[in-house]
Amino acid sequence: MTPDLLRAELDRLGITQRALSVMIDANYRTVRRWCSGGMDIPKAVMLLLEGLDPEDASDLIREARRA
Repeated sequence: MTPDLLRAELDRLGITQRALSVMIDANYRTVRRWCSGGMDIPKAVMLLLEGLDPEDASDLIREARRA
């Protein structure tokens, strides 16, 4: 997945980079680096995002914030 595709997936899901970091329990700076091309994006992140719809993403973020 390229940084452009990652940003497009975030847009499709209606979530921010910070929300992604909360959802997957990753450091926000790491997510920013993925989005800027400074680090390779793990395949697991790509697969997770591609399999979600916006409602599922919102549910995961809410659950992660409660934990």
